[in-house]
Amino acid sequence: MRAATRAAYPCRMRAKHVFGLTPWGRFFIDAMEALADEGRLARGRSYAGNGAVLELELKGGLARARVAGNYRPFYTVAIRFEPLPPGQASVVRDEVDADPLFRGRIAAGELPAGFLERLEAAGVSLLPSRWSDMARSCDCPDSGDPCKHMAAVYYVIAQEIDRDPYGLFRLRGVDLGAADTGGSARPDVPVRAVPDPVPVRLVTPWPDPEGLSDPLARAGPLNPYVAAIPAMLPPSRGLAPFDLRVVCTAFYHRAAALCPELLAPRPSDAMDGPRSRTFAAARFDVVPASDGSPRGLRIASPVLGPRGEAGPLAASRLFAACGERDGSASYRFLRAFFSAARSLASACAFTPDVREEGGRFSVVWKPARFLSDVDALLSALEPVATAPSPAGDSKTVPDRRSTIDTLAAAFLTELAGAVGFTLGSVRENGDPAARALFGTRSVPCAAPGQRALPGALDAWLSVYDMAADRTPLELKVSASRTAASGGEEPSYRLSASVVGEDGSRTALRRAARSGGKGAADALAFAALLSNFVPALGRLGVDAFAELDGKELADFVVDAAPLLRRFGVALVLPKELRRLATPKPALRATRKAGLVSYLDMATAFSFDWTVAIGDERLSPAEFSALLESGLRLVRWRGEWVRLDPGEAARVLARVSARKAPGAMEALRTALSGDAEADGELGAAVDFLVGPGRLAADEAPVPPSLLATLRPYQERGYRWMLGNFERGLGCLLADDMGLGKTVQTIAAILALKESGRLEGGALVCAPASLLTNWERELGRFAPSLSLCLYYGHARRRKPADVTLTSYETWIRDRKKTAGVEWSLVALDEAHYIKNPDSARAKAIKAVKAERRLALTGTPVENNLAELWSVFDFALPGYLGTLARFSAEYRGPIEIDRSEASADALRKAIAPFIMRRLKTDAAVAADLPDKIVVDEYAELTLEQAALYEAVASEGLGNVSSAGAESRLGLVLALITALKQASNHPRNYDKESSGTSERSGKSRLLVALLESAFEAGERVLVFSQYVEMLDVLAGIVRDELGVEPYLLHGGMTKRRRDEQVDRFQSERGPGVFLVSLKAGGVGLNLTAATRVVHYDLWFNPAVENQATDRAFRIGQSRNVFVHRLITRGTIEERIDAMIASKRELSELTVRSGESWIAELGDDELRDLVALRR
Repeated sequence: MRAATRAAYPCRMRAKHVFGLTPWGRFFIDAMEALADEGRLARGRSYAGNGAVLELELKGGLARARVAGNYRPFYTVAIRFEPLPPGQASVVRDEVDADPLFRGRIAAGELPAGFLERLEAAGVSLLPSRWSDMARSCDCPDSGDPCKHMAAVYYVIAQEIDRDPYGLFRLRGVDLGAADTGGSARPDVPVRAVPDPVPVRLVTPWPDPEGLSDPLARAGPLNPYVAAIPAMLPPSRGLAPFDLRVVCTAFYHRAAALCPELLAPRPSDAMDGPRSRTFAAARFDVVPASDGSPRGLRIASPVLGPRGEAGPLAASRLFAACGERDGSASYRFLRAFFSAARSLASACAFTPDVREEGGRFSVVWKPARFLSDVDALLSALEPVATAPSPAGDSKTVPDRRSTIDTLAAAFLTELAGAVGFTLGSVRENGDPAARALFGTRSVPCAAPGQRALPGALDAWLSVYDMAADRTPLELKVSASRTAASGGEEPSYRLSASVVGEDGSRTALRRAARSGGKGAADALAFAALLSNFVPALGRLGVDAFAELDGKELADFVVDAAPLLRRFGVALVLPKELRRLATPKPALRATRKAGLVSYLDMATAFSFDWTVAIGDERLSPAEFSALLESGLRLVRWRGEWVRLDPGEAARVLARVSARKAPGAMEALRTALSGDAEADGELGAAVDFLVGPGRLAADEAPVPPSLLATLRPYQERGYRWMLGNFERGLGCLLADDMGLGKTVQTIAAILALKESGRLEGGALVCAPASLLTNWERELGRFAPSLSLCLYYGHARRRKPADVTLTSYETWIRDRKKTAGVEWSLVALDEAHYIKNPDSARAKAIKAVKAERRLALTGTPVENNLAELWSVFDFALPGYLGTLARFSAEYRGPIEIDRSEASADALRKAIAPFIMRRLKTDAAVAADLPDKIVVDEYAELTLEQAALYEAVASEGLGNVSSAGAESRLGLVLALITALKQASNHPRNYDKESSGTSERSGKSRLLVALLESAFEAGERVLVFSQYVEMLDVLAGIVRDELGVEPYLLHGGMTKRRRDEQVDRFQSERGPGVFLVSLKAGGVGLNLTAATRVVHYDLWFNPAVENQATDRAFRIGQSRNVFVHRLITRGTIEERIDAMIASKRELSELTVRSGESWIAELGDDELRDLVALRR
């Protein structure tokens, strides 16, 4: 019996064939070596190592084998082991029954090596002590005993025992797992069957779910399991020449380190607005592998590259790159699914399982559903799951849960392969178990010595299945001595109970002796948990287990959170339920008075301390506290949790040599990342508190020729409040809520208070400059204006300088020395890419105050928010790398609610976001808001317009009275078409938006609407123009438009209307003004755009009312596109100034224009620059 205590057994011929890996296998080999000649055994080892044992069958105590021979293809070997005497078999069973938790370990597939010593001490001879105890034969001509063929079989049997230690007992007629047979071995025990790692329940396909809110909103973030999940595994005795548990631990840590890189979109995955909208609108199918394995599952869609399909990992990166929140049902499901999958990967919340088929086996990595937070995350996806494609001719598909689990397994298995984990040597990497676990292909297992490997690996991994099928347990920590007993420190003990269905509690040791399946399950689960709580191993016999200081800390700090996720009920004394934790504290000492944020750095000095409850420690005192090495300490009458990683981060932060600056101090105090001590809290309240600017201290400037709605007044005062304190800000109101007029009011207030000496720079997309110019002239005529744009641009002193992003980039060297009183960016998401030349040029502008305006502060990821804030409040959110580490990664990948909450608090004082659906806003809005949007003709359009006007006027002036009306109307039509788009006029040229100022403006409007998920109606008088717009929307915005005009059949018209009304997400319906004027109900639209004007308000209103109908529960925004300097602008001004005239005469359309004289007509149509 010396084998049980012997060191590593060096019995091997080739590096890749090692025998006697476990005490059980070594024990068998030692017993055979004691009986046989070393030379014969050496030849047998060589035979076994070279794969000469072709077949091996084990039935009870009989081993039959075929071994390759020199003179015949094979020789037949038979070896029979006699059963243990009844008395010794009874001793084996008694030893098992002596420790109830030992039975639990057996149920978990673990056979402790110490059991050999116990049997030896009890006088059990587990293996024969002489050859005569075995009946053996080989039909080879060798007369030796044993011959090399028999010796080879011995070593292969040892290899089988390495993988299945119970086989050693079955050879002697004892089945340790056969409680129902009294421990007697069945005559034929097959190799352990490996169940399907991802069971599938089939159902008939279900319809796509209706649009729902974010299914993961309430699921919460996952806890990190990088250490906990591999720690659940027992030592992997016999599976490989090394401990796979150690290797798996290394794999999980490498996977955690590589996940950010593996999950991040590649540069080729980047999507602009059009591509992302096309991607979101597409239909995606989940195509299962032909063999049903998660390996080989694909995601199919026309938008997934030339092949129209992608693996789950590549698809996940594309979904991460697409910023659209809405889209097709399959897009919404997969978007949510891949978000959850990335959380699983980042948290390392996945486990391996074995899949065997056709003499080969592989490992599938699947989500750890036995963890409550993982199960909640995946279950939240079920309501939005879309049905996968049936395989072949099948009429059934996996149900929702099976679909999600199979998808998750496919994603995680591909991810595990992408980690590219390798072991330390070629021999280790070539090991079959390691190849299956960390490779990307299946491994053969049909050869003798390998047949038991899949089952053995499955048994080793079955701890995860036991965690899923757990029996309800309750662990209770109670005080065995209180702190009041003679001034001594308190001590604690642990007890365990099995919780019945009726809520009753039965002590674990009593349940262990009660027998039955429930007791066996409880013991197996308790044995599993003893890997985390070693004291639990004593509770199969004892009522309590005293916990020393380290055991108490291990339980409270490490084990308790994990046990709760296993569904274990924990009962802790009050003092251990809420532990004090150290936290950085930032202290401010006043040096001077504080007037604005700009004074903060000189008004205060800042230094770090450590907060534990109400107490404060210096960095040196906290460092001394950590020197104890304990993770749970009693300090000043309370228990303090000192998580090593978190404590080290706190110490590193407060020990930094450089004192925090004003930006970091402000952000730290607002986000709650540190306690705000001393006068810092008062300073923060002064800068950003609600009392920083009373309402009556910021009246609306009387020179503003507009009446601000109540929510606009709040926005105006909020901007001024930030400006007063030297702080920039971000106004992120929905499109149409009046960001422009609020900004103009703030500029006027700055001027009237003498704080606009340097002037205001307003930077906007070129397509919006005309609107800014008109709005400034309309609402603030007292402000002088310089339009710094165009070939003849020249900067001159003015209250407001208006320019485009591209102009400012081109001229940045000319204007580098200018310092502005205010810089305002309209559509500030234009600088969302921090690495772009545009963002770098804009952020280099010198300004006393900064204002960012955008309706979409975040489109795709939080780096965009950082970039906009880096303009508005430079340095406030730190560097991009630090921001990504502290906020972006935890929020986007780990779904950390704590990080999201900290970021919300940090930016809340400097960002104002109102939606038109907000109750406080909607109450201030009229039901229908009409906005005139002005466009500039491109140079090409201007030349075309003048040529058309000149030719048309010549024709009219030479025409007779009878043909004048027709020529005038033809001229008006041609001018309107030229204003729309050159293609609308000539019918043949390119239809890109760049050729038309109005098309550019429409694209900008639609982009903002699409980013907000809105649906839009666009009216035009001309079907040809609708075709041009359809191409622009499709090719440049990536959205397939709906189309309706008089040339369509009723069936086609109805189909388009139904789809627009029922489908979700961004959408645009292009409607001819005549066809859309009557008989339609299009309440899905919240915005209406009149691309060209009918010059008849009644017609426009009738079309607008397609969206503003009974049943419309939202405000409708109407945008009228007008080309500046053209006939459109002048006729619109005539209608607006003479409303009664329009009602009397313009109702007949445009025929009244023909009554104008030649000079009046020339003045009306002339292009004014």
